[in-house]
Amino acid sequence: MLLVGGLFVMNGRITLGDLMAFSGLTWTFANPVRMPGNILNDTQRFMASANKVIELYYTRPMIVNRADCKNAGKKAKGHITFDHVSLSINKQKILEDITLDIQPGETIASMGNTGYGSGCA
Repeated sequence: MLLVGGLFVMNGRITLGDLMAFSGLTWTFANPVRMPGNILNDTQRFMASANKVIELYYTRPMIVNRADCKNAGKKAKGHITFDHVSLSINKQKILEDITLDIQPGETIASMGNTGYGSGCA
């Protein structure tokens, strides 16, 4: 439209105002024609998201309590103590004689080679 309209303006077949009016009317007409496509696209995205939410809602957990499980009646306090702990994997010492006293709300991290670190709370 711009190429042909520009050539028409340069040849004097139409004025620049006519080209601008035609361009504006074209955009005004094209927007409602595009709108059903946008609505269809949004509807398809909504349905895909809704299916994921419904699937998550109705999913049963794979880990369940045993039928003979009893409620202990008290909650864990979050206090963790390691007293002279050592760990070896495949005869390689990972931890040796570690003592930690982690209070509720504290955060610790173990650092090592890449891939060996882990954060614990």
